[in-house]
Amino acid sequence: MNTVLESISLEREMPVGNYIPAATAGPNTITGLVYAVQPKIFEHLSSPRKVVLFQDPEDLAAGRTGYTTYCLSVRGAISQGRDIRDALANITEALEGILEMMIEQGDLIPATDLPLDLLAAA
Repeated sequence: MNTVLESISLEREMPVGNYIPAATAGPNTITGLVYAVQPKIFEHLSSPRKVVLFQDPEDLAAGRTGYTTYCLSVRGAISQGRDIRDALANITEALEGILEMMIEQGDLIPATDLPLDLLAAA
């Protein structure tokens, strides 16, 4: 099971509706939990990534359950899941697909966003 690395404040980015790290916690912020996941790329290359997991207050208010996850260092890496385990598995799979596509297209792979001391534990 993945371990929570840290807790961060998120705020809704308008008009896009995405959640982004908040400069300061306030009445319009929610808490996101940061986990480390390690997608396998082409079965031989590992690239640990920091992902943020949270529950959208609007979903909770509407009686919907589930979690949203995203990776700040890889554009377009966002996913959802019924529970924390499902959400982390889904974002790992999404990261694998995006990173594999980037490699196939000859794009530069973004550097990992985890500090070196956490890379060993990921």
